Amino acid sequence: MVPGTGEWDTTGGDFNTVADAAAVPQGIEIRTNTILAEIYLDQSLGVDWLNTVLGKTDPLVVRAALTVPIADTPDVTNVVGADLVLDDETREATIAFSVDTVYSVNTLAGAVGVPETP
Repeated sequence: MVPGTGEWDTTGGDFNTVADAAAVPQGIEIRTNTILAEIYLDQSLGVDWLNTVLGKTDPLVVRAALTVPIADTPDVTNVVGADLVLDDETREATIAFSVDTVYSVNTLAGAVGVPETP
């Protein structure tokens, strides 16, 4: 996907990969949007959205649940911050994050959506 747009990168009529610093937000989105045990080959991957994140009022528990998959993202060297941001008006949630990467001395900040749960 093209970072910041949510659109697929189909330059030249074919899907393209994203590399370097642009791949970090995409990797974070993939890792945080994977529901725990969703991947049958390794059921330890993913975020326990239903039992640990959604409906919990302790921000430390939520932050810890989000920090682990972000820290495991390739090229992330340090997680500066991770929070679940709720918009009461639209009833939507996003994951705001700040990370250090191997690509820059500046902290990369961004936000990704959360998965839709059944």
